[in-house]
Amino acid sequence: MPKPGRQRVAKQCVFCGGTGVTKEHIWSDWMTELLPVVGQHHQARTLTHLDHANKTAIVQPFEPASRQGPMTQRKVRNVCGRCNNGWMSRVVQRAKPIATLLIRGGTAELSVAHQNELASWIAIATIMAEFTDEQTAAIPAQDRKTLMEHGVPGDSWTICIGKYTGAKFGPTSYRHYGASLVSSPAPLWPRPLGTGEARPDRMQVTTNVLGSLLVH
Repeated sequence: MPKPGRQRVAKQCVFCGGTGVTKEHIWSDWMTELLPVVGQHHQARTLTHLDHANKTAIVQPFEPASRQGPMTQRKVRNVCGRCNNGWMSRVVQRAKPIATLLIRGGTAELSVAHQNELASWIAIATIMAEFTDEQTAAIPAQDRKTLMEHGVPGDSWTICIGKYTGAKFGPTSYRHYGASLVSSPAPLWPRPLGTGEARPDRMQVTTNVLGSLLVH
């Protein structure tokens, strides 16, 4: 007879909810051809919980850390092969030419189409990267669904890019800030993930350095 124990639940794709998830790169694997291979990359996190009813604030100290290998080679297991090889692949391929130019330090006049292509590519990577630190994850399931169904991030997103010329955070770095804003007593971080629950009291800010491309 089988021994009683904890039943293993198949992990679901964070976009379509399907099973059969595979390990995929956070950032497109072709970026390894553009950026030097380094022994480590920078990652930092911080989170804040504000309770307006009780007039309290809990702020986690800024936590810098170094992770093994370059950010461009980091993988997470949270998307299925169908999504990765389907609509996600099409988004990445559309963004690749202009993203390559900007990562290499080139300049360009971005059309509306270019902006949408870059925004969609950045949104996919931002969503996937959140799952390297689930405690500060804040992007709701509805945003993931919107991106999958329409190929562009929803109206609640603000994505900015710039040119990075510094040395401290190059060639790759990642910083994620999560916050919880409530007006009545509510559970503190962390919150369970994978439930598909869209929580309007959560927000996040992500900053990446990819060669000469700064993404915020």
